[in-house]
Amino acid sequence: MQPVTQDNWCGNDLIDIFPDVSMTDFMFLEDTLLPDFNYLPVEVSPPQFLEEAPSESSQMASSSVILSTKSRHMTPSPVAVDIIQEAGNSQDGHRGIRITQEDVDSFHQAVKKSDQFKLLTDFQLPSRSRISRFLNAYFEYFDPHAPIVHHPTFRIHSSPPALTLAMIAIGGIHLSEHKVAKDAHKAACDLIAQFEIVHLRELSDDLNLWAIQATLLCIQFGAFTHESSHHSRSQRQFSLVMALLRNGLHCCEKYRATADTNWANWIVLETFSRLASWMCILNGVILAFDPYAICVPTHQECDLPLPCYDKIWRAKSSSEWSHQRALYPSSQIGLWTAARTLFTSQALPTSVGSFALLALIGSTFAYICSNERLSLGIKEPDLNFIARMEKSLSIWEALWRQHPHAEHVPTKRGDSLMVDCLAFLGSSYYHLYVGKELLALKMMATHSEAKATVLPTVLHLELASKAVRYAASSLLVRAKLGIAHLRRTAALEYGGHALVTAYEGALILSWWLAITSQPAQQVHGLTIRQESNHLLKDLLKEVFGEVEDQGIPCRSEGSERAVMPISFYSMLMQPWVWTYSSILDQRLRSFGEIIRQITQPAGRPTQQIEIS
Repeated sequence: MQPVTQDNWCGNDLIDIFPDVSMTDFMFLEDTLLPDFNYLPVEVSPPQFLEEAPSESSQMASSSVILSTKSRHMTPSPVAVDIIQEAGNSQDGHRGIRITQEDVDSFHQAVKKSDQFKLLTDFQLPSRSRISRFLNAYFEYFDPHAPIVHHPTFRIHSSPPALTLAMIAIGGIHLSEHKVAKDAHKAACDLIAQFEIVHLRELSDDLNLWAIQATLLCIQFGAFTHESSHHSRSQRQFSLVMALLRNGLHCCEKYRATADTNWANWIVLETFSRLASWMCILNGVILAFDPYAICVPTHQECDLPLPCYDKIWRAKSSSEWSHQRALYPSSQIGLWTAARTLFTSQALPTSVGSFALLALIGSTFAYICSNERLSLGIKEPDLNFIARMEKSLSIWEALWRQHPHAEHVPTKRGDSLMVDCLAFLGSSYYHLYVGKELLALKMMATHSEAKATVLPTVLHLELASKAVRYAASSLLVRAKLGIAHLRRTAALEYGGHALVTAYEGALILSWWLAITSQPAQQVHGLTIRQESNHLLKDLLKEVFGEVEDQGIPCRSEGSERAVMPISFYSMLMQPWVWTYSSILDQRLRSFGEIIRQITQPAGRPTQQIEIS
């Protein structure tokens, strides 16, 4: 088999460069969400890749291929290392925060003291019961998905008020107390802005961890709401986070020497690593959600530690921390080195914790999105980049399968971060295979008033079919879980970014179903191979059956089937914790109307959809 190069991408032989998905060679990780998923002991080792593309005789390693129905029957057991064995659940249960009136009084005074420019004169300080309710909601519902504030050592009387207000805002959103949450978010943003004016101009050795934490939480709140002004502010706040992180890289050095023996210094260094990771994760989500987003942060070369195992992070004392570190040795590879190793398609010589897995897949996703945005309008797929990132993603999947928590993902008490990883994995494949087409689809959904009559061109059939198979497989998993069940439980059990992946999958699948309802057309003799087409048809047939069984009509071909993914995911958008779900729901419905106009017999355009 010839190596992938820009010189040979447009010929018929390209079909052989990207081997068809072997549905018996690999597993679809999202199948682990199904309650009847069966685990059988199977040995797994990270895939070993050649420098050049494999020959036809050797064929590509099976682990580099995605979407196998084999996972309906079995999946690898965790890696057999005694020091990494865990008793099922990654968390010891939510520990409630007890807040005294003295704590509240201290917090109120700190807010007033920090408000040097008197921007919060109209802000109503929250009561003790509300603070307690919101902070406990933060740690119970949000912290499992974004562990960037060290819960065991958090104290409201010593926490900077901007950070506490940002946490209150996040907690309030999860309790559907939107007005109070919105007011707390605005107050936190105002305090951060004052900090930026007064302190950021003075370079110091202060790490300002709280400022990074508070700003990232405000970015999270603003980016995941339905108000456009909040979205714009979130993107502007990225520059502050990048500046603080860049300055903090130098400040971290004084903590590094004693981090192995001093719990307090270790917490500082570990938190900083998690904040750098969460910035990349949020950046990827914003780029995926907003087709016009402009925040593309630069990667800073650094030697931060790879985020640790959850048991170490949640240790409640110095002695417990020391004990957990003995059970779960720290990785000898740093965060930046691990990401670079993954981006260059090399296997990582270490096992990693669930947040480290999330950091790596989030960074990979942001890397793919950034490459997509910086392609300067070049439409042709960069096949070298795609082949390299396919290997990177398959290496990451091997790490995910080896994690001790992998076998507990289907359970309610499983590791939330392991589930959150899968959303980023799906979006990574979507942007890798149909990034340009997906961007065009999002623009159509965002500007439905344009009355589009022609869907975006398929740039590469084989790549597009891979994305469609992934989207169909993901929808099938959700359909088997049950629409009604997901509407009741998903809002608090899944991270907020899961909605973006669902949105992208719906657009891709509806787009494909609309295209295939049109008269077939070939360009340069390039078509989907017959075997691949049959596999996709069988998969879609199973999807239609599951969805039809739950009341969404999709028996007839054409418009009804083409809008099925839109109807399915639109039902899951409401109600949701994060109010940006209403925007996604509106865009899905608008895109559904476009699909109906194009696929209805009387409204079919005279110009056929180009496939090239």
